[in-house]
Amino acid sequence: MVLGILVYLASLVGIGCVAGAYHHFSSSDERSVKAGVYGWLALFAIFDLMLIAVVATGSVAPGAIHTKLPALVALACAAVVPLRTRVIAWQSSLPVSADRTLRVLRDTLLLLVLSAVGVVLIERPWNYMFNNWSLFYIWLVISFVIALILLANLYFIGMRTGAGVALGLFTLFGFGVAQHFVMQFKGACIMPSDLLSLGTAAAVAGGYEFQFDSTMFTTFALLIAACGLCAWFTAAPVAREVRKKSFIARGSVAVCSLLITALLFNTVNLSRTFHTDERCWSPLNVYSSQSFLPSFITLTQALPLEKPEQYSPDGADKLITDHASSYDKSLGDTREAKAARKQFADKQPSVVVVMNETYSDLSIYGDLNCGYTGPRFPAEATDALMSGTLYASVCGGGTANSEFEMLTGNTMGFIGAGKTPYTLYKLPRVESLPRQFSNLGYDTTAIHANIGENFNRNVTYDALGFDQFITVDEFEHQEEFHAGVTDANSYAEVLKVLKGSDKPQFIFDLTMANHGGYTLDNLPEEYMCTVGAEGVGEDIADQTAEYLGCIQKAGEDLSAFLDDLRKLDRPVAVVFYGDHQPAFAPSWNDVMYPGEEPLDHVQRTYETPYFIWANYDVAGAAHKTVERDMGINSLGATLGQLIGVPLTDVQKATLDVRETIPAINANGYMGSDGAWHDFDDAESPDASLVHDMQVMQYRTFVERL
Repeated sequence: MVLGILVYLASLVGIGCVAGAYHHFSSSDERSVKAGVYGWLALFAIFDLMLIAVVATGSVAPGAIHTKLPALVALACAAVVPLRTRVIAWQSSLPVSADRTLRVLRDTLLLLVLSAVGVVLIERPWNYMFNNWSLFYIWLVISFVIALILLANLYFIGMRTGAGVALGLFTLFGFGVAQHFVMQFKGACIMPSDLLSLGTAAAVAGGYEFQFDSTMFTTFALLIAACGLCAWFTAAPVAREVRKKSFIARGSVAVCSLLITALLFNTVNLSRTFHTDERCWSPLNVYSSQSFLPSFITLTQALPLEKPEQYSPDGADKLITDHASSYDKSLGDTREAKAARKQFADKQPSVVVVMNETYSDLSIYGDLNCGYTGPRFPAEATDALMSGTLYASVCGGGTANSEFEMLTGNTMGFIGAGKTPYTLYKLPRVESLPRQFSNLGYDTTAIHANIGENFNRNVTYDALGFDQFITVDEFEHQEEFHAGVTDANSYAEVLKVLKGSDKPQFIFDLTMANHGGYTLDNLPEEYMCTVGAEGVGEDIADQTAEYLGCIQKAGEDLSAFLDDLRKLDRPVAVVFYGDHQPAFAPSWNDVMYPGEEPLDHVQRTYETPYFIWANYDVAGAAHKTVERDMGINSLGATLGQLIGVPLTDVQKATLDVRETIPAINANGYMGSDGAWHDFDDAESPDASLVHDMQVMQYRTFVERL
């Protein structure tokens, strides 16, 4: 580490010497020329300082090589930069027409070269397919065109000085590095909606260890070299008397360039034109195979929520009414349903929804080479009203989407996997469980032992109808486990709210302790286990072992919480579910279930367990736990049906449709034939009913935004 710092310091000193020599020997009287040279030298010095910080903080991966290459490249580029002065002077001596022709040819060539470099900068830090580029060269061509358009815009915005292009290249490299870490820690990809959740990303980043490997150092060296080329963009000198006019003219060109680009991206839909994948139900594979820029822009273009074919508000209202009426005549007209509704009106039980961070049952992948048989729950909830498997719309991250589906009853299947409604949309007019219970006279509370601004929850919870939001500020100095406040302390806060008022309560508790990453190596010895690495690699095995320790602790805390509720002298119903599987789960899936149909294969990684339980005898309930699988979107309505909550027409319609389509998520839906289908599967026996679902959700969600 010391040697690395010394090398970068030597490079920094060398750049300072170049600046001093230029100041001493330069004969140019043009201030803008000198400012340009000093500006580029300062940029290379900043690069050195950044790398000194990386090395000094120990953020270099073990075995990383080429760590000193960026320092040498920065010094070499700095040594060449002063030659700009001579080139500018030589160009100025040429006839005007020759000078302009030379500049156009030079700048065009530079933009072409740097656009190709930009693709390398954004792909090489993370894309495991990049070394076999022949498999997806067509996507690299599209990436090149996109990079060229973006850098050309920055070229004009930067008044053709190269500064804008350098900023663009640094941004592309930044996305490549960010994607590397997102893939490493979450097995996921950067989605357009993630740009609106940067505060959340920063807040949870402390649980991960960021280390720069050899690929990053060599790619950083390439970035520095590219910035060295940017220094050779030199705008023609302009006489003082026409500088204002020249500035206006160049600014006008920049504005026109931006307008043309905006029109282009609004007109040319990548999914329709080049068949890029906009469903992206396996984002990492999609991003890797069709490259970052086309994938990211495809999802950006898919952000607007399209109106279903043959949609009309009246038609949507009729569908909701018809399905609600069908429910009232069938599921809602049973003796059990009537008894539950009467009991609910008399008792008004409190309701606690626990969304347990990354709680899942990895025994679906076998014993994980360690004899694993699954988590304690729902198996130990022998007195549960209902339990089974949920099909989430996220894997490895995207917690907010799992709570969105639960709290609003909407499915991400008609919104899109690359979106986060909490950060994209305003939700005060959207139906939600907290608003529903509030209208029934309940106090409503959200609890999350983390920063309230994460995923815009501090705004969204209020919009959804929560009376109060208890954040990490209320958990100061409380015991932590792995990634945050223990589940036990989170449940203690739930009990505090339940005991603090005689009014019925609706409480949503989002836990934190199980959060990734699973390389923290901070579990007590009694929670440690050994997982065999056969087939998956030692890194996945080690993460799995740490994760299983977290799930063991989560089960203990949950068991104690249910015991406390059994002793509580007030009726309480509980919904417990996991929001998603850990990021490494697809690795086990690929090893244990090779060669499956793609949709069937990927859906396994979106399974999480749930159960619905009560500390009182629910009228009309079966004497044994009912097993039922479903999408998270129907979990709230199912709770209401079981304990007798007065259901909305939308919830009734959801339950009526669920009788035919058991489960739906962002990837597809399980049809009446028991098979998984894509949303565009015209051969599905339930294609028309899925269209009806989309129409109803457009009416009750999109038109209320």
